[in-house]
Amino acid sequence: MKTRILKGLVIVALSVVGVILLYPIYVSLIISFDTSIRFAVPTPPPIFPKELSTLFYRVVFTNRPFIRYYFNTLIITTAIFAAKMVLCYLCAYAISKGQFRLKNVAFILVLATMMVPYQALLLPSYILFNQLNLVDTWTSIILSSALSPITVFLMKQFLDELPNELRESAFMDGANEFSICYRIYFPLCGPMIATIGILTFVAEWNNYIWPSLMLRSYNKFTIPVALASFSFDKAVIIGPRAAGAMAGAIPLLIVFLFLQKYIVSSIATSGIKQ
Repeated sequence: MKTRILKGLVIVALSVVGVILLYPIYVSLIISFDTSIRFAVPTPPPIFPKELSTLFYRVVFTNRPFIRYYFNTLIITTAIFAAKMVLCYLCAYAISKGQFRLKNVAFILVLATMMVPYQALLLPSYILFNQLNLVDTWTSIILSSALSPITVFLMKQFLDELPNELRESAFMDGANEFSICYRIYFPLCGPMIATIGILTFVAEWNNYIWPSLMLRSYNKFTIPVALASFSFDKAVIIGPRAAGAMAGAIPLLIVFLFLQKYIVSSIATSGIKQ
């Protein structure tokens, strides 16, 4: 009986939290389809649209190169993920399976960089990329996110759970370190790769601060920067802004729907000891 009551309370609590988190998204969705709402959200917000229409979505995709913003964001996100899989995986593999002095010190230094606030790095990073003439380029955005301490940490923890006997057997068969790294261990990291891919996709798709500092040309904007530009245009009413936000969130929903099982798999696998 107590177990049922506890489960019921948990369900009620989770339902309340879910409603609180989803309510702002629902209001934005209603605003994006309600042409009766102009420059301010009514109080209280409407439950259903009074004038149902797709006008605001047509305005967003007609008056703004939103497809280009999709394409720009997708290229940047994919490039960052690929760079992480090369650089961060190599770093994690070296710390996890490599045999060298001060290995633990190297891992601590990697973790120490996570303690530095991201905002504290904005000014020196901007000065550096400005001196390299990389302002208003995608390269500056990709390079700034290619090396991620949290990605190294997650991948290293996952590699720690994979048996070292695989490496020893491969050495006996004549394989070199690079072949062992990418041909033996890398395919076994599928769940963690998918998890890092989801985290990278969400973080970079929503990344606004750094791209807004680096990008100047409208044709190079990412979706968050493009949506922010709506706010600076006083002629734009809130409907297109809401429609743009909803359209920009669609890829994130698709990623979660199709790849969420890999997150569960990676969490379950991380508990398996060698």
